[in-house]
Amino acid sequence: MSYTQLFKVPERGEIELVAEFQNAHRGAFLVWLNLAERYLGIGPMIMRDMQPVWDLAEDERVPFELRIVLMSTFDNVMVKRADLPTVATAFEEYWRFFADGGHLDEQAKKLRELAEDETCYAVCWNQTSVNCDTWRVYDADEDDNRQRFYDMSRDTGHWFLF
Repeated sequence: MSYTQLFKVPERGEIELVAEFQNAHRGAFLVWLNLAERYLGIGPMIMRDMQPVWDLAEDERVPFELRIVLMSTFDNVMVKRADLPTVATAFEEYWRFFADGGHLDEQAKKLRELAEDETCYAVCWNQTSVNCDTWRVYDADEDDNRQRFYDMSRDTGHWFLF
């Protein structure tokens, strides 16, 4: 079964997998589906063109908490430790808007734990295990062509939600 991965990001060094949430369709896909149905009137076939769904991140009709949840599903996003309580609250609030919040409540609990972890500079997600892992880096200049986990201090593909 697919899963969503949550990584702890140190200021220096490779990211570390800290949690997996079973059934990735209970995470980002559910968020996209719920928002598309409520704000765009689009049903389950949203995967044909995701841009209108992603554009909801800038749509002021959508409550700020839901826009935070949506942006947390975007590729290469990180959230700094100081902002984890805000994101955790947004994940919890998601349940107020939708009867089925997937595994966002479990994620919120883990984010609150990591907010207390002084070795955590930020977090990031791999939203589904069935895609390529955006947090694995291929170093072509290495002799053995190894893959490694992303290192925020030397890799530049990330951006911060806040």
